[in-house]
Amino acid sequence: MTRAWLQYLLAVSLLAAAYLGVGTLGLEMDAVSGFATLVWPPTGLSLAALLLFGSRLWPGVIVGAFLVNWLHGAVAPVAAGIALGNTLEAVLGAYLLRRVGFANALARLRDVLALLTLAAAGSTVASATIGSLSLLLGGVITPAGFGETWRAWWIGDLMGDLLFAPALLVWGSGAAWRPARDRLVEAGVLAVVLCTVSVFIFHGWFATDLEALRQPHLLFPVLIWAALRFGSRGAATADLAVAVIAVWGTALGSGPFVRATLHESLLLLQVFLGAVAMTVLVLGAVTAERRRAVRSRDEFLAIVSHDLLNPLGNVRMAAELARELAGDPARAQRLPQALGAIQRSAARMDALIRDLLDAAAIEAGRLSLEPAPVEAAVLLRDAVEALRPSALQKELTLECELPTRTAVVLCDRQRVLQVFSNLIGNAIKFTPAGGHIAVRCAALDGFVRFEVADTGPGIAPDALRRIFDTYWRADPGVEGVGLGLSISKAIVEAHGGEIWAESEVGAGTRIYFTLPRESGGRRRRAGGAGP
Repeated sequence: MTRAWLQYLLAVSLLAAAYLGVGTLGLEMDAVSGFATLVWPPTGLSLAALLLFGSRLWPGVIVGAFLVNWLHGAVAPVAAGIALGNTLEAVLGAYLLRRVGFANALARLRDVLALLTLAAAGSTVASATIGSLSLLLGGVITPAGFGETWRAWWIGDLMGDLLFAPALLVWGSGAAWRPARDRLVEAGVLAVVLCTVSVFIFHGWFATDLEALRQPHLLFPVLIWAALRFGSRGAATADLAVAVIAVWGTALGSGPFVRATLHESLLLLQVFLGAVAMTVLVLGAVTAERRRAVRSRDEFLAIVSHDLLNPLGNVRMAAELARELAGDPARAQRLPQALGAIQRSAARMDALIRDLLDAAAIEAGRLSLEPAPVEAAVLLRDAVEALRPSALQKELTLECELPTRTAVVLCDRQRVLQVFSNLIGNAIKFTPAGGHIAVRCAALDGFVRFEVADTGPGIAPDALRRIFDTYWRADPGVEGVGLGLSISKAIVEAHGGEIWAESEVGAGTRIYFTLPRESGGRRRRAGGAGP
């Protein structure tokens, strides 16, 4: 058995064990019909595990779900049915989120809304339905109890995705948290205040004369503090901490949501926690987006001020030189050189401004396309011929490999040529003199895959993951504002295609993108690993 298989089996086993552990705790919370509980953390655990480490870990979900229900008294067929529903829920939730470009860091409003609608409210229907049917067919519940069982099952799974998954996702993805000392102190103070307020509300460990103040809305100022100051990580962590303390206190019979039965108490509590979680996660995502926008603005101003002022200064100096040369017949032969400098600088500024306008249009969702049938070979040939002079000037070989069979794509010709210009232009910029650049395409099932490959220095893995980010540049010392690849990505995706890169340091880079063929077909990516 290879090391990779051993690692995989270990990961599956750990997931199954974790599922069994937290599932056992959940079933102790006055489960309806013995198996449908309003507190079910395994849903969030399994969704987060599949998003962070891949859906191939699904056996860990089905094994853990089977064991927790079987050990709790379900006969094997019923436990198997429940496990099937729980696994389908996790796999479906992860699949749907990936389809919409979900980012685990939950730093965008769209990601929070996708988690809420597609996973928490959507995929959980599968588990609640299959699980309740399994109990019905197994004789555990009667048809009259199906509705109450389904409701408890669905709410418990929804809250698992809404409270437990976000905390696991935000801490399991992205860069490590390395705050400054003052921020660390603030986080410590926030944690103490949050736990103190939560314990005061849900446990009443303080003076009884303060009983009238034990109101759940006292949590909102502290939760808002967590979201505004610490973004998505602060919001998700605070939500989970409050949920654990609140469920613990309510189960012990303390707090503002206690009613005649634990089931009724937990139902009221979960409604409150759900509203809190949605509000705070949205606030955390909006805060993260605002910080990112401010950071992008600062980067943009720094880059543009440099890249726009330089050619503007060149124009000013060349214009002054041209004015002097025009008044001196003896030096007039140098006038074309000065005018050429003005023309090149103006072209550079024009390209920069066009990129900025495209970036603004993409950000506002107003990127316009005029698709029409175009032969892939024609696109390749036109793109290569337009950039061949630049390649020759740098002593590079630019080769166009035409497909063996004709393929027609449905695209905006000028926009796709813009993509080629960005990709081939980058290859020319970074490939040393004497290198080789190949542009090729292949007609596949329902789409055409294009490729731009170079023999340049390659891109390190950490940088490769960021090459399509707006304003990101592999080498800050190289001319450009870091918009070309992000614009190319937006153009390709607007056509219904995909774009990705492969690279090896010292062995060059290959960038692929797909476009749908004229007949439509499936949207997919082929050949190589994508980002």
